[in-house]
Amino acid sequence: MEEKITAVKKLNLPVLINARTDVYWLNANDPGSRLQTAVRRANRYRQAGADCIFIPGANDTGTIGGLRKGIPGPLNVLAGSHTPSLQILSELGIERISCGSAPFRAALSLVKKIGEDIITRGSFSHMTDGVLSYGEAADWISLHRNPKQNR
Repeated sequence: MEEKITAVKKLNLPVLINARTDVYWLNANDPGSRLQTAVRRANRYRQAGADCIFIPGANDTGTIGGLRKGIPGPLNVLAGSHTPSLQILSELGIERISCGSAPFRAALSLVKKIGEDIITRGSFSHMTDGVLSYGEAADWISLHRNPKQNR
């Protein structure tokens, strides 16, 4: 991975290299050595030229704090159900938070609930209660379509 990062950096392209290590995501190695392994890999990637380090699966304050202390430069964590709040992540010095597939899965879960509601109860409440009206949705999309125009 270090060689790949170095090679991409030599191309002098306008890209951000967000190098990923999955020791937490995959529960690799002994739990007691994961932090040390992640820090070692991350620092090697940074030395090779990575702009940011992505460590999905690191989701508790102690682990994230340990990563922050051991890794200079921007860190990226994956948001999940056990991830500390945005404020705590900011206090820990985390510069980037990824949502991954969670927004898609949340939307798909709602579509599933809508279908189940219609089929099992003959109700449309999951797709009508507490949702934006057609006009509100159109206004919101219009407002956010070109943020530079709305400043």
